[in-house]
Amino acid sequence: MTRARKPFGRCRSWAMIALVGLSACANPRADDALFAQQVLIGMAKPTLLSCAGVPNRATSIDNRDYYTFVAIRQVSTPAATAGPYRWGDRGPIWPGYGFPFFQHDDFYYDSRVEQLRCEATVTLHNGVVEQLVYRSGSDLGACYDIVAACLATIPGRVGAAPAATR
Repeated sequence: MTRARKPFGRCRSWAMIALVGLSACANPRADDALFAQQVLIGMAKPTLLSCAGVPNRATSIDNRDYYTFVAIRQVSTPAATAGPYRWGDRGPIWPGYGFPFFQHDDFYYDSRVEQLRCEATVTLHNGVVEQLVYRSGSDLGACYDIVAACLATIPGRVGAAPAATR
């Protein structure tokens, strides 16, 4: 009796491993920023201002207050080149006078600087938070910087790591 082969038996296990690996890349700061859009509704104006700070812009229209908070973070990722040279427009550029010495000072280090920005607008009606909206294109990890202290004031919040550990 021959055993029937499952056509995707091995591929299915590899796909499961890849799925678990990708889920490990989730950003808990972004998750908490999205969570804040729900739990901050109903927060009183004095509590909001004490935890989120002074807004960058504020306006009032028809018994509603609109507070806009802006967070900007710069993230630098250093990356050493693979050899004792850096790559120019016309090929490798060697340090020194033509001969590549393998010393520590001969290595060129490049870094990538990325600016993460978030703009969050909080709508208050009669002194209570009615809505929290992040501007389109905002980095949710940077949005966490705006709401982190406010999330800490939520009673019974379990599983939230402090901002310093993220």
